[in-house]
Amino acid sequence: MNETTVELCEACRLIPVSQLGVDLEPPLGGWMAFLQKEGIDVQTDDCGRPSIARSVFGALVRERASERLALRAVEQTRSGQKTYTGVPAVEGLSPFESLVAADGGVVTPAQEFGHGWEKPRFFKDAIDAGQRDLAQHAPKPPQRHGSPTR
Repeated sequence: MNETTVELCEACRLIPVSQLGVDLEPPLGGWMAFLQKEGIDVQTDDCGRPSIARSVFGALVRERASERLALRAVEQTRSGQKTYTGVPAVEGLSPFESLVAADGGVVTPAQEFGHGWEKPRFFKDAIDAGQRDLAQHAPKPPQRHGSPTR
């Protein structure tokens, strides 16, 4: 994948502070107080709005996203829910084969319910009943009298 750099115009380098409220939950005291406390430079954009640098905005979004993931993991641990991480990939195997090879992967019904578990027989029973009905109601072939010719 090629990385290309694009020169941003001066107006595009600043993101309004109000946009933080759209993408992120505001901290106690609001965004302006947070930015001042953190020592982040707040400038005025070409429309007169308080704005921050695009790189600072991206860093705040990434930081908050990682905090949300960490908080979610802690909540799941406290509530006893399992944190799903996916199936580990095994080199040289297809995704299905990796799933089967994984610990705790696929459990067959025979393993889950015991070996005495019978397979569903609905269709086989229906076909057998239909064949019995046909045999009962089918006309009998006529009987031939005399000697068979060869």
